[in-house]
Amino acid sequence: MHYEDTTIEPEPLIEDPVYVSEIQKKYGKILGMDPADLTEVELYELIDEWDDVDYFYGGVTKNGVDCSSFTQAILFKIYNIRIERTAEQQFHSKINDEYKGRQVFNEGDLIFFTGVGTKNNDINHVGVYLHNNMFVHSTSNKDKNGKAGVQISDLTDDYWAAKFLAGGRQRRN
Repeated sequence: MHYEDTTIEPEPLIEDPVYVSEIQKKYGKILGMDPADLTEVELYELIDEWDDVDYFYGGVTKNGVDCSSFTQAILFKIYNIRIERTAEQQFHSKINDEYKGRQVFNEGDLIFFTGVGTKNNDINHVGVYLHNNMFVHSTSNKDKNGKAGVQISDLTDDYWAAKFLAGGRQRRN
């Protein structure tokens, strides 16, 4: 009597696909990342809400906002952290751990610049680090479409690299 091997091989397990939102897809493309790796979805939703808001020195609303008010809004809404009003005050904050190495940036860290739009070296600009040397900020500098305001910029661009001072991570509970 001859027996055939009738062992049935199980189908390979297919992992449940990871849900990726439209916001993750949009910002994954902008940042050059796998959208699934953007886990701070609320951060990107907030950035999207502020997209196209004009720069206005001293502005604190969606009618016009400056860099430090924009970082205040992000840190409060996303991380429940209240920070000082100006870029310089934010840099010197007691809850801010300063560091210079770009390789240690994490999503949500503040990054500080000197002499943006001026000839002096005062700390006068701040943004929020995202990923891949990209950061979001409100700036009077116009982007490639000729628009000033809330935008995502590349820290390695010559202009921003020359003005970069340091990063800062706020102590979070």
